[in-house]
Amino acid sequence: MAKTGNGGRLREHLLASHSFAEEAGHIARDAGVTRLVLNHLIPADDAEIGEADWVAAVRKTWAGDLTIARDGLVVDLA
Repeated sequence: MAKTGNGGRLREHLLASHSFAEEAGHIARDAGVTRLVLNHLIPADDAEIGEADWVAAVRKTWAGDLTIARDGLVVDLA
């Protein structure tokens, strides 16, 4: 957030309009879905946060089918 020059405002926006991965697991579980796809991952450009980190966060609350989306992913809903 320091990169953008508006760190406080950006942080406020992100916290107000995005779900943490663990929360997404809760929502999926409560909704009774069979597959969870995480996309629009924030921060997207942090090399220290990888797919294993997103999976570990979701697995705290979700045990079902999980996909971590990447650019170009096509999800078949049929």
